[in-house]
Formats: sequence, C-alpha cells, structure tokens
Amino acid sequence: KYREHYTFAIYARPSRCADSGCGDDRTRIPDIEEVPCLQPLKLPDWFLNKSVNKEQVLNMTLSSLDDVLIRVEVQILHGLHLASSDFFLNAMDIRSKRPARAK
Repeated sequence: KYREHYTFAIYARPSRCADSGCGDDRTRIPDIEEVPCLQPLKLPDWFLNKSVNKEQVLNMTLSSLDDVLIRVEVQILHGLHLASSDFFLNAMDIRSKRPARAK
C-alpha cells in the first residue's frame, strides 16, 4: 500500500528550500537555505488523497519555466519489503517533451 510500504519522491534541480536540523548536542539549527533542496517536491493534494489508487497507471505532468533536472524515485519504506524491490524495476515510463517553434 502507498505510504505504508512504498512512496514516490520527485527531486528537482535547480531548487531551493529552507531546511532545519539538529546539531550534535541536539540543539536546533536555524533554517538554512539549501541549494539544491535535499527534500523531495511536495506532491499535489489530489495525488495524496487515499481515494486515488496508486496501484494502476497514473499520469502526472511536471512543468518548468527553465531547464530542470528531475529524478523520480519509488522508495521502499520498510526493510521487510526490500526483497520485493526487483518488482519496481521498469515500473515507470517517463516521457520528456520540450518546447519547439511553430513551423
């Protein structure tokens, strides 16, 4: 099940975000702007809705106003399911379209 056994993560470069952390003595380190952001992009609310079946073909469109590198990951959340990782190979089909001038 999605968000119990696996999740999707989309990373983009260039990107930026404010990330906070803890020091060695467990004191909070103030937000630091990370470039590129080390956190995945926030997925849309419709996708996170439990009524959307993630165990079927899904189409998602990502748009950018400038050049961007994206990385899409299927992340296994529990080591218990690590033996199933081969079933995720070739589970995605990514098609890239670039703008072109009219002819």
